[in-house]
Amino acid sequence: MKALWSAPSYHRQLEAWTKQYGKIYGIYEGNFPVFVVSDPDFLQEVFIKQFANFSARKTTILSDIIPGIFFNSDAKWRRQRHVINPTFSAAKMKLMSPLINASISDLMKQIPVHIENGEEFNIYSYYKRMTMDVICKFSINVFDLKLYVL
Repeated sequence: MKALWSAPSYHRQLEAWTKQYGKIYGIYEGNFPVFVVSDPDFLQEVFIKQFANFSARKTTILSDIIPGIFFNSDAKWRRQRHVINPTFSAAKMKLMSPLINASISDLMKQIPVHIENGEEFNIYSYYKRMTMDVICKFSINVFDLKLYVL
């Protein structure tokens, strides 16, 4: 923990350890062992194919305060994921790709303004806006579909 907390960037430290130790390794966060996984095939195996065997999530201080899919575990998390999974099927994501691409195009139109001026800028704020744009478009689209079905 000392090495992790004293590093200038948490994710850069994990990235350096991934280069040093490989795509799957373990660390301790206090008394809790944590796997750090950078292998997409392994993640697909665990989260998709072996989902029934790996339904628990790490508990945090926020778990008791904020209800939701990100802070629940075991049966409650499994039920929430079961309910929300059909929303993110491959077919529905393909239907959403024009909306996502439109948001990406909007983001890409903002970049040349900064390049022409030769100024530095924080692209993270643009990514946050694009993410919120996609979420809002997705939410509106899903809401419209539900109204149409009713």
